[in-house]
Amino acid sequence: MRKAFAAGLIAMCALAAQAKILRIVSYNIDCADQGSDNNITGSAHTLPTVVQGIGLHHIGPNAQPIDVMGCEELQSTTLSNFVVQLNNIYGAGKYAFDPTADPNTGGGPDGIIYNTQTIQVVSARALRTGDTVLLQSNGTYVAAHNVGGGVNGVTRAPMVYLLRPIGFGTTNDFYMYVSHARSTSDNSVGDARYAEAQEVRSDAKYNLPAGSHILYSGDWNLFNGSNENAYKCLTGQSTSDAINWADNSAIWGNSRQTQAYDPTSKTVPPTTTTWTNGVGDNATYLYGDSTGTLDSRIDIQLMNAPMFGVYNSQGGVQIAPDTSDPFDTSNFPSSKYGYAFEVFGNNGSTPRSSSVTSSFNHSLDDLNFTTPSAPTVYSDILLTGSGSTFTGSDHYPVVGDYVIVLGGAVAPVASFSGSPTNGPAPLSVTFSDTSSGSITNHFWSFGDGVTTNIASTNVAHSYTNGGSFTVTEVVSGPGGSSTNSKAAYITVLVPPTITTQPHSQTNTAGQNATFSVVATGSAPLGYQWRFNNSNIPGATNTSFSLTPAQGSNYGSYSVVVTNGQGFAVSSNALLAVLSSAAWGDDSWGQTNAIASLTNVVAIAAGAWHSMALRADGSILAWGDDVNGQCDVPAGAANSLAIAAGGYHSMAIRSDWSVVAWGNNDYGQTNVPGAPGQVIGISAGTWHSLALRRDGTVIAWGDNTFGQCNVPVGLSNVVAVAAGGNHSMALSADGTVSAWGENTNDGGMFTGQSIVPVGLSNVVAIGAGKYHSLAVRADGSLAAWGDDSQGQTDVPAGLSNVVAVAGGGAHTLALKQDGTLAAWGSDANHQIELPTLGNVIGLAAGEAHSMALVAGNVPVLQLLSPALQGSSFSVLAQSLYRKTYSLDFKSVITDVNWMALATNSGNGALKLFTDPTATAPQKFYRLRQF
Repeated sequence: MRKAFAAGLIAMCALAAQAKILRIVSYNIDCADQGSDNNITGSAHTLPTVVQGIGLHHIGPNAQPIDVMGCEELQSTTLSNFVVQLNNIYGAGKYAFDPTADPNTGGGPDGIIYNTQTIQVVSARALRTGDTVLLQSNGTYVAAHNVGGGVNGVTRAPMVYLLRPIGFGTTNDFYMYVSHARSTSDNSVGDARYAEAQEVRSDAKYNLPAGSHILYSGDWNLFNGSNENAYKCLTGQSTSDAINWADNSAIWGNSRQTQAYDPTSKTVPPTTTTWTNGVGDNATYLYGDSTGTLDSRIDIQLMNAPMFGVYNSQGGVQIAPDTSDPFDTSNFPSSKYGYAFEVFGNNGSTPRSSSVTSSFNHSLDDLNFTTPSAPTVYSDILLTGSGSTFTGSDHYPVVGDYVIVLGGAVAPVASFSGSPTNGPAPLSVTFSDTSSGSITNHFWSFGDGVTTNIASTNVAHSYTNGGSFTVTEVVSGPGGSSTNSKAAYITVLVPPTITTQPHSQTNTAGQNATFSVVATGSAPLGYQWRFNNSNIPGATNTSFSLTPAQGSNYGSYSVVVTNGQGFAVSSNALLAVLSSAAWGDDSWGQTNAIASLTNVVAIAAGAWHSMALRADGSILAWGDDVNGQCDVPAGAANSLAIAAGGYHSMAIRSDWSVVAWGNNDYGQTNVPGAPGQVIGISAGTWHSLALRRDGTVIAWGDNTFGQCNVPVGLSNVVAVAAGGNHSMALSADGTVSAWGENTNDGGMFTGQSIVPVGLSNVVAIGAGKYHSLAVRADGSLAAWGDDSQGQTDVPAGLSNVVAVAGGGAHTLALKQDGTLAAWGSDANHQIELPTLGNVIGLAAGEAHSMALVAGNVPVLQLLSPALQGSSFSVLAQSLYRKTYSLDFKSVITDVNWMALATNSGNGALKLFTDPTATAPQKFYRLRQF
């Protein structure tokens, strides 16, 4: 097998136990010549066997698989196909290719294949090309020099790769340039090669770190030996363009001007490169061309001074010595070829385009007893010329072996352990250093802001705060330093702490409500939300939402946070679910939401005050109280209905009597004696209306405009509405009556008390200050009277209306789907509707608006049932958008009920009647749906 390393190599690597050999190949595989990858994937033995043969071949200190191969003239699938074949030979996953794309438009780009077990690709990039420019130290590009005029251009972008041997540090990094100057061998493109050489050389000079190990490889198509400017540029020789490459920079400093190294120089250390192809030089073996004169089929590997290793014994990657090769000494005298570096498959005796199996060629004799054998590899490397049918490539691979050198003392390797690594606070941890190598100092960072430098191998630290902590140890010694960091290594457990409490909130019914909490403590944290101190099933997240909130959700909410160390209970957050919303003019606070606005069943709006009736019969009033209109009297408790006028308020009590309070300048709060059972009320600016159970209407207060002169014979009334100074009534037959003022505040005729001719089938009415409104059974709306603010301009397309309300100079309409429409004056934003849904009631003041939103629909109650002769009647508080059915059956045990009448709610007390209650007995029920 192989002889032992040369003594020089052993001395160089005496301190480098990790030193190893890298086999690097430069190979123009020329797939593009055939127009396919058949020379890789075809059934015949081709390029993969050549690469396998290179690995088996005994150059340098040993035989080994290729570590890096720079390739040129690729197609889009060449590298991937090559990797598949190599992994079939050497084992799955061993080889890979770098996918970095060449952005140039030229054909046959460059790339690399590498052994993933020995090489890491740290970075890869393509140089600029195609416009022959030169990078300067200031980062700018200028036109490259062209000898003789007429640069032909560079059609392929050179690639540069930063490579790192696996298991070694950054000091062993090296750069590899892979280039192919032109796709033609015509010597006239020498200028283009020179331009590319300038670009590669200047990139290395200005873009790579000082002292970098650099290998230039590829098909450079050199044709005039050491006299060609491209070659001179790469090797640092003087060139005819007067550019002095022999500067004093760290990379290129060399007074002999030979700053890249060509193994053909045969001088140790080389001082000049005399590439004259002399008879005694045997230079032709390196390039695989004819022995006469060198033409353009030349692959090269040139390395700079740090990588060559002549002046560098401090570490890195250097060409491996090979002073005695038992297989090749007859062809490659060691006195002239002192390094592991050769053209694979040609000992210099084989001209280009001739058979490599010449009897004079013994370069592959060491493969005679391997698979693939020497004859197979000879056949697969056969050269037949570019553009012709061929087995392998039209170039010979150039192979170099390089040794990874570790100079000086070996750096330590940091390692440690800690015990215990988790527990409750305070947690005392003992850290034990298990690092290897020569160590003089230990630096510890415990992750909680505390650090220390000590010489001893063990250290103790106490953690007082909870959390996860990253621990870092840095060990240093004569050979350098090493860092070991363990993320989230120490876990200190603490019980939960609530840092952000849930907040109380007031919402309108139908809106969403969300409570959230922020807590700290050892994970995992558990959450359980509670309502009025009872657990809410399934509410186990950091937040709890009610979508939407309803009246029944009124109460206190809290959360219990737990973990393995304990628990924490949040403060209570109160949720108030309001049943009404108000907007517009708030000069008297009439639109202010108050927390007690819950379980509301009816609302009313005065000129500048607001009212709400709760399901328990209590009344709330707020806003303008100059005339006491918000001072609800004790006698108004347990009320059934409410109304708000300009400056006074009204209510129907549970005994069906009426109570009024507030401004009484016109006697509007002096309820007439014995009004009878009142089931409906309405209030104007200074007058009041009441609807009796028998369908008649009474009025009192200001009668300046006849607003209290109820028309003679008016009967069967089911609803009343009071405007500013006019009154309205809706009869059971769907007709409307109106009386009172017909002018506005300027005395202009507006006709609000003149019912439009033909108005019929009305189911609901409303009155504004100087305008009137009526809803027909088909959901359409009629409006008349003052239109100075557009308050009677019903929006086009408005339909499905179930209720209306008139304000000072604006109008509200409630649609069947629970949404609102508004128009008219917007001086106080009174028609700018908030986002509301499921509205069941509405009211309008002088310049503000109100809506009742369905929260908890109150339990339906039958009020004041009465049998008068053959007629049975009952009252109930009704809601807009709800339908009511009075049903009966004659026998209590009957399963089926019979419907007497189906009516729509009107947002007030509604009378339900059975006119034929003549049977011996009837049982009644009222349904709401």
